[in-house]
Amino acid sequence: MGLWDRLFFVEVGGGKLDARFFSYAYQHDVVQRQVAGLAVGTTMPSLNNAVMNALYFPYVGINEQKRITERLEVVEHQIESLLKHDVKLKKQKSGLMYDLLTGKVSVTITQEGVAYD
Repeated sequence: MGLWDRLFFVEVGGGKLDARFFSYAYQHDVVQRQVAGLAVGTTMPSLNNAVMNALYFPYVGINEQKRITERLEVVEHQIESLLKHDVKLKKQKSGLMYDLLTGKVSVTITQEGVAYD
């Protein structure tokens, strides 16, 4: 079975449904639970026109869809930035811990607390 056998083409059109909005709505947990309940097959559940036609998901006007999508994309970008920053901080922490554990940075305990050289 090739890649093309596993793809499902969804035509989102008529100017009534923004493709990006549909993508976000489709990924939502409410829709994914519907898909899980409606998808056919046990080993590798698949979608078909009947499944897609049976899905219920929120629909608002095209302008509101675009506003929602733009906000979600801003939040997604912020999340990606924070995740990258988190990875950077974890690497920095790992490096600092390595320096401390190998003695590259000495630790002196004083009455005021811990001092690092």
